[in-house]
Amino acid sequence: MIARRGIGALTGLLLAARPGLSQPAFPMRPPRLIVPFTPGGAPDLVARTLAEESGRRWPHAVVVESRPGAGGNIAAEAVARAAPDGHTLLLMSNNIVAVNPHIGRMAIDPLTDLAPVALLARSPLVFVVGADSPVRDIGGLVAQARAAPRALAYASAGNGSPHHLAMALLCQRAGVEMTHVPYRGTIAGLTDLMGGRVAAMASPFGTARPLIEEGKLRPVAAAAITRLPWLPDLPTVAESGLPGFDANTWLALAAPRGTPAPIIGALADFAVATMDNPRVREALDRGGNEVRTAPPETLGALWRSDHAEWGAVIREARITAD
Repeated sequence: MIARRGIGALTGLLLAARPGLSQPAFPMRPPRLIVPFTPGGAPDLVARTLAEESGRRWPHAVVVESRPGAGGNIAAEAVARAAPDGHTLLLMSNNIVAVNPHIGRMAIDPLTDLAPVALLARSPLVFVVGADSPVRDIGGLVAQARAAPRALAYASAGNGSPHHLAMALLCQRAGVEMTHVPYRGTIAGLTDLMGGRVAAMASPFGTARPLIEEGKLRPVAAAAITRLPWLPDLPTVAESGLPGFDANTWLALAAPRGTPAPIIGALADFAVATMDNPRVREALDRGGNEVRTAPPETLGALWRSDHAEWGAVIREARITAD
């Protein structure tokens, strides 16, 4: 988590002209926060929370603009091509830097055409099976897959989705083969999982949580490197025999390349201070998401490492957008 460098800096230091002259307040007009998702869910909650808090702190409040499509590429390109003055921002998930460049054409290079501002939250994945499945843990799932190569099917929310990549990584690391069945969204996949038509799925915990609590799904492992705070007794895959396994997903704030460092720093301070609000943490917690903040340098390093690691997974599994 980054240290706060002073939220008051937002109104004074950002758009410096010449020494000795008064400096205009930031923002000079309502900033746009472009969200590559349809309304609803954690990204929408985070975006609207940032907008609400900006109205309390800034002379002009942030305007949230939903621009879904092409796996986030439409929104990412719009931000990358905007003026680098802090007035156009992107609420992004890791697929924009880690997945999209490897599975299809992008009009931009997100690693160089976007500037990292702040890591905001983690949306953890959990491996689940149906309540009637004999599988009790991730080792049992791997054993079943090893005994009958390609006989077990797993669901995802689509080719190249985090669900797909997490299961592909599991198969690669465990040395097993399973059959991928893509669905149009998480709920459709979970529905068939409960019906026994597929054997397993890596699902966002927030989506699977009600079904787990109702006893309709059984969690067998946390996909990230750390345990889920809501299920502290559930081991991670890394603890279950595959050290270092981490299929994490996250949300972050980005700006166009060339945005001045003082603006980036002050935006990061604002974003982190907003996410640190107990009310925000509680709201995200209800949706199965965690506040996880980090400064621009750390986020940039995460971009690069995720790009390299998931690129290797995608190439080995021969994952495409179709």
